[in-house]
Amino acid sequence: TQYYLRLEVADESGVLASITSTLGEFGISIEAMLQKPSSTEERAKLLFTTHKCKESEMQEAITALGKLDVVHGEIAMMRIEK
Repeated sequence: TQYYLRLEVADESGVLASITSTLGEFGISIEAMLQKPSSTEERAKLLFTTHKCKESEMQEAITALGKLDVVHGEIAMMRIEK
């Protein structure tokens, strides 16, 4: 299954590398990414769609992402059924 992820993160250098590295640790490959400004200047919203992966891998990755200091708030995840 492919997934859509939305995260609010600190708007600073190195954040994208931390996020993609964490996803990579769980074998999750990114299909597309978009960065949008957030309601506060110090933050940004990152939107990802992934290639197919197991839900268990995605759940583990979300848990790990939530522990990063640069991730703020809840991480939204939706399945993409094609």
